[in-house]
Amino acid sequence: MGRLEAFYRLAVAAAFRRQGIATALVREGERRLFQAGARRIAVIAVESAPTAGPFWIAAGYIRQSDRIRLVKNLAE
Repeated sequence: MGRLEAFYRLAVAAAFRRQGIATALVREGERRLFQAGARRIAVIAVESAPTAGPFWIAAGYIRQSDRIRLVKNLAE
């Protein structure tokens, strides 16, 4: 299996949405990650953001319902 890479915190301000900015950022990120050797990209979309999931699906990403992300803060 090739390297697994991820996007981290992709967001576009509400006033600038629906202009293709997020799609352009994703495509450029994919290009750069591919050039760096990545062959698979993982995305964690926030479920409480109603447009996040549909955006990533429209960008060609497939939901893997068997996955869950867990975090633990060790110092606060």
